[in-house]
Amino acid sequence: MAVLEMNPAIPDGLTEKVIKQLSQVSIARKKNFDFSNYLQLAAVIVVAMVLGVVLGRNANSKTFISKQQKKNEALIEFREMHHLNVDHSAYNF
Repeated sequence: MAVLEMNPAIPDGLTEKVIKQLSQVSIARKKNFDFSNYLQLAAVIVVAMVLGVVLGRNANSKTFISKQQKKNEALIEFREMHHLNVDHSAYNF
């Protein structure tokens, strides 16, 4: 505690030297905001949307619907072959 209460002597010219050195120190400026990552993400989203629209327009929906219809018919046939018809009138819904 005694050391903390002592008043040390400051050499002559020390404050001028410190101020001079501080004026020579260059402070790094804050880097400007970088938009490149956001632009890349936006570009990927736009490309995905364009591809979705182009592929969606050129999709053959008739083929898809006919495949779904064939699958439904096969399931109905399977159900009828294995007597899986359920009488819903027996249940009180």
